[in-house]
Amino acid sequence: MLRQLSAKSGADSVSVLTRLAHNAADKLNDADRALVYLHQVLEADGENREAFGETERILASLERWHELVDVLERRAEIEAAAGHAEAELTCRVAVASIWGEKLGAAGQRAAGPAGRAGPQSPSLPFAAGGGADP
Repeated sequence: MLRQLSAKSGADSVSVLTRLAHNAADKLNDADRALVYLHQVLEADGENREAFGETERILASLERWHELVDVLERRAEIEAAAGHAEAELTCRVAVASIWGEKLGAAGQRAAGPAGRAGPQSPSLPFAAGGGADP
């Protein structure tokens, strides 16, 4: 397949890169290699929904939330430019959900009360970041 890829360019390479990505993810269990191929697909065809979907799936399974947010924001911009308001909104809601559920809460837990790192005591009302200081 790599020989096929070197012989093709542009849109022709998309099908080969897509197959390489699927092989890397499914047969080799190499998510990072699959992501490299998928990024190449998106460079060649910036509106390839299959590549976006597979990239999003892999990043979510790896819990690489910041990268997933970047991909979703890129996809939202492409959907907006194409006039697909519902698809754009879906991407933006997913971004907000990731920030709210995965990144926002994790960042608050890691910082601890008053922005300090360290363990928190759930028995204290201010330990979760709310309430008055003692």
